[in-house]
Amino acid sequence: MEKFEDMIHEDIDEWVYFFKHGKIREDFKSPGILLAAKKLDYLMMSEEERRGYDDYLAYLGQEVGILDTAKEEGREEGKVLTAKAALKKGLSVELIAEITGLPLEEIVKL
Repeated sequence: MEKFEDMIHEDIDEWVYFFKHGKIREDFKSPGILLAAKKLDYLMMSEEERRGYDDYLAYLGQEVGILDTAKEEGREEGKVLTAKAALKKGLSVELIAEITGLPLEEIVKL
C-alpha cells in the first residue's frame, strides 16, 4: 500500500500534508506554502523569541534604510562630480542638466 507521502502530486496534496504534519518537505513548490510554514514557525515561538525576532526584523529594516540612503547620497555625489567634470570640459549647463538630472541652479553654483 502506498503511503500518503508518496502520493503527493498536486498543490492540494502538499497543503494537506502541511496541515496534517505541521511541516513541509524540501520538494514542495505550492504557491504560498513556504510563507505559511514561516508563519507557523513564528506562531510556534515563545513570546520572548517572537520579541527577539521582531526586534531583529526592525534592526534589518533600519539597516536597509541606512543603505538606501547611502546609495542615494552616493548617486547624488556622483552626479555632482560628473557635472563638475563636464563643466571643466566646457559643456553647456543645459546639456549637463540633461545628462545628470541635476537642476540648472545647482549646476550654475558649481
